[in-house]
Amino acid sequence: MLKYKTIDQLELEGKRVLVRVDYNVKIKNGKVKDDTRIRETIPTIKHIIDNGGKVILMSHLGRPEGKAVDEFSLAQVIPALNKLLQENGIDKEAKIAPDCVGDEVEELVDGMDDGDIILLENLRFHAEEEENGKGFSEQLAKLGDVYISEAFGAVHREHASIVGIPSIFKEEGKQIAAGFLIKKELDTFMPIIEMSDEDKKKVVAVIGGAKLKEKIKGAIKFPKEYGYEILGGMPGNVFSSALGRKIGSSHIFEDDNEDYRGKAKEAYEKYKDKIALPETVVIGREGEAWSDVKDAKVSDGIPDGYAIIDTIPSAEALSRVKQAKFIFVFGTLGIYEKGFTKGTEALVKAIKENKNKPYVLFCGGDSVELANKMGLNVNTSTGGGSAIELVTYRKLPGLDVLND
Repeated sequence: MLKYKTIDQLELEGKRVLVRVDYNVKIKNGKVKDDTRIRETIPTIKHIIDNGGKVILMSHLGRPEGKAVDEFSLAQVIPALNKLLQENGIDKEAKIAPDCVGDEVEELVDGMDDGDIILLENLRFHAEEEENGKGFSEQLAKLGDVYISEAFGAVHREHASIVGIPSIFKEEGKQIAAGFLIKKELDTFMPIIEMSDEDKKKVVAVIGGAKLKEKIKGAIKFPKEYGYEILGGMPGNVFSSALGRKIGSSHIFEDDNEDYRGKAKEAYEKYKDKIALPETVVIGREGEAWSDVKDAKVSDGIPDGYAIIDTIPSAEALSRVKQAKFIFVFGTLGIYEKGFTKGTEALVKAIKENKNKPYVLFCGGDSVELANKMGLNVNTSTGGGSAIELVTYRKLPGLDVLND
């Protein structure tokens, strides 16, 4: 079992507190579309200020691939952050740093007073963040006296700000701990982590969305341990393609180091009774806007030029949802941001019709946003890939490093 300190166990007065948050939020026209991930970090920020510390927030945003790109500047997050600070009685305004490392940033941090808040510029403007570069980790580590892990949505990644900094702090005898959001997330997952073998048979998981790498690994391993899974989105495309089904122009993530389709085929051949493949789907032609949108059957073959944009669960799959004791949702079944929500709405309706008072957990930004919009009162997690890795493998690099 993971043993870790939490922020309320630390002495913070006068300390520079490096907080790895997950402000990888949706931005539209320069404004934050959904502030859930920012809102969830406010209790930790407030605690640091109330206890005399200096708050240095660090995050990534999007995939700038090691280059400074205005589109992915965290300066766009500042108005939403300051609004939430004010709403929660924090009489401080966060400021954006010009970068996340370097002399100018160090001078800015050195000039902080107790209670000040600085948000470092996008970590991924430097390729060394995703490479977990030791020199980059050391530059970041110089900015703080205490490290707080608060980015549950990123703890499945071995990046400099997730693993590199706390590893250095441990070597130097500095304090590291989990923030209130990480603690809340782990409390949410504890019933799953401690689940009995009998209860595992009563789990229905829905695995969809566009971020494939972690989800496809979960989709391949999940039926070995749990009861039943419903596939949509990119994982559904991979399984369908692996079984020789024609999926038209539907996207599939390729990884030279992993034979995902081969592994998906092997998993399906072993556990076909526990896997619901996409069958009834919505397809369309991709362009500036989706056109010629219509229903189709995957078994009939998706024509070239058309892509699967939503998956409608079968009657059998929805019946399983209505009877399940545990329901996990990792990603939407359709392209949520473009309004293709028919499949996920059918899923939510089935959850509402479940009379067994199931333990329901929605994971990831789109899934949680849709559940909230449809008035579904469920457990939620800010993590998508991290959530499925924790459920599937019971360990995450960014949590393991906190182990005391």
